Order: sequence, then C-alpha cells, then structure tokens
Amino acid sequence: MQKKMWITDLDGTLLNNNEQLPSSLYDAINKIPSHTIKVIATGRNLEKVRRAITNIQLFDFIIFSSGAGIYDTSKQSLIHVNNLSKHTCRIVFDFLDRQKYNFIYTQKVPFNQNLYYKENYPCKHFDQYLYAHERDLDRNLTTLNNELAQFMVFIPNNEDLIQSITTQIHSISDELQVIRATSPIDASFCWIEIFHREVSKGKAVRFLSHTLSIDLEHSIGVGNDYNDLDFLTIIGNPYVVENSPSDLKNRFNVVASNQDHGVLDVLKKHGIA
Repeated sequence: MQKKMWITDLDGTLLNNNEQLPSSLYDAINKIPSHTIKVIATGRNLEKVRRAITNIQLFDFIIFSSGAGIYDTSKQSLIHVNNLSKHTCRIVFDFLDRQKYNFIYTQKVPFNQNLYYKENYPCKHFDQYLYAHERDLDRNLTTLNNELAQFMVFIPNNEDLIQSITTQIHSISDELQVIRATSPIDASFCWIEIFHREVSKGKAVRFLSHTLSIDLEHSIGVGNDYNDLDFLTIIGNPYVVENSPSDLKNRFNVVASNQDHGVLDVLKKHGIA
C-alpha cells in the first residue's frame, strides 16, 4: 500500500485548550495503520513536546521549533538540525536591543528548551510569558559565544508593524528566516520568531517526504495558525481547525475546533481512524 504522511500542528490544533491530548484522539492515533507516517509539526521545542505527549512514540517524527530540528522517535535521535551562527546571533541581538524590543533567545538545538531574555520596556504580556516559562529560564548567559536556535520578539498584533519588523530583520542578514505566530497567551500580541533561513515547517516536511520517498500530493495536514501556512500549502490535503484566523479559514478546508476534536474529523474523512 502506498505510504503517505499525516502532519498535525500541536497547540490549538491537536491539543485542547488545556494543552492536553484528548483520550479519543490518542486512541485514534494509536490505531492509524503503519503505512501512514504520523508527524507532529510544532513551534514547541522537543522538551515541551515531551511534556504534552507523554508517549512520544505515538508519532513517527517530531518536527519541532518550527523545523529547527526533526526527531526520529523510533531511533530516538535527531535527523536534521538548523541553528543560527554565532556571528548572526550577535547581529540579531544588537539589532533587537537597539530597537528596544522585548525578546527571548534560546540555546542551540537540541538544548533550546533553555531560554534567555531581554526586557527593554514594561509589558504585561511579556511578563506573562516569562512567568509561564519560569522553569525554562536561564539567566546565566551574559555573552553570545555560541550558536543559538532562535530569537522571538514580542510585538502588538498590528499588520503594519509586523511587516516593518519582518523587512528590517531580513535586511540585516541573509541567514535569517522570519516566522509569524499569534500569541496563545494574548491574541492582541504577535510573536516574530527568527530562525536560520532553512527553518520552516514546510521545509522540514519536504525533507521528510524526500527522505521517506513519500508523495506530498497524497499527504494530509492540519494546522491553526500562520506558522502552519508553509506546510499546508505544499500538501495535497490541507485543513485548518475552526479556531484558526479567518483569513486562513478562507484558504483551506475547515474542520471542528481543537476543543471539538477537529483533527479526528480529518482522520475519519481520510479513512485512517
């Protein structure tokens, strides 16, 4: 039987609003036949995926940190990594600091669960993020002497501002890729994630399809936000859940929300659950 991939985002898509995998979905995923390769594609780092999916081998591959790394669960090893160079990290840090943005930055993959931050102005949303990630904060990094996985800038969810900072970041180094995500803490804020230019969920999905010799036209994907766009647009069967932004719902087939197990609707529609 022809192999295909099923790719799902995690937060706001597969997980419910309590960041849990419902038992009905767990059971359905566990019964998916082996000719369907099960893939998570998430902005979470690998450690945070493990916290949400206690049995990580329920899936075959984990695309994490928006594609900065790919983890093979059967081999328990990384098969693909993209970090930012030390030189580029210094340039990005200096730029964001001069612009007085609030931002976080992480150690390189696979240690990028460790967060550092620079707070340049008082912001309740930024403080909420730091509080929620208290266990991951590391205040010991005073100089940038190593590769890093990413930077993440916290700005109001304003289209003109998003476009402006995206253009500026691309102009300071050709090594950079900018990925936009709506804050799950406060939808009035946007997270501008800065990675190596080869990082994206779409590029990671292409890497897997090439490595596994799987035709993307027969693959199935579900997402809920702008950082899912680049993998949804390259597969043959893309879906978004009802809780997605309206402009994404205008572009793709829509299923029930993450709270109402929309991913299960997709699995049933394609006869794999």
